[in-house]
Amino acid sequence: MKSVFKVSFTIIVLIFTSVIGGYLYLNMLVAPYALSIQPSIKAVYISMYCSKLTGKYWENTLLDEYQSIVRQTSLADRLDFYLAILVKSDLDTSKANTFVDIVGSDSSSFGELLRAIESHPLYDSLDIQGINRINIWKNNF
Repeated sequence: MKSVFKVSFTIIVLIFTSVIGGYLYLNMLVAPYALSIQPSIKAVYISMYCSKLTGKYWENTLLDEYQSIVRQTSLADRLDFYLAILVKSDLDTSKANTFVDIVGSDSSSFGELLRAIESHPLYDSLDIQGINRINIWKNNF
């Protein structure tokens, strides 16, 4: 009976620490971005990560968050949102189409941001993969 309890307790502790660790990691990922859009970025990131397990499309969450919250924010906050999505996701096929659709009328400003990304405060915290994603999109704007 004690071994069943130990195993159960160990599993609970592992799940709890995984959830807490994931929450802290998610907060760290969104910390550089505007406070007004951090919940939207979190929702999209969670949907991205879940889609890797379930195969479910995360573009619906991206579109929902944009339409319900991000669209009403300032241009600077919207640009932060676009950048947060770009650096953490492989935007191909339908994902790229959805992303281009939401950037829409902000595309000129977003293109300027990408061309001057090296001077952005967030640039030094980006990983190689994020920089490569930016460079691909920068060359296409």
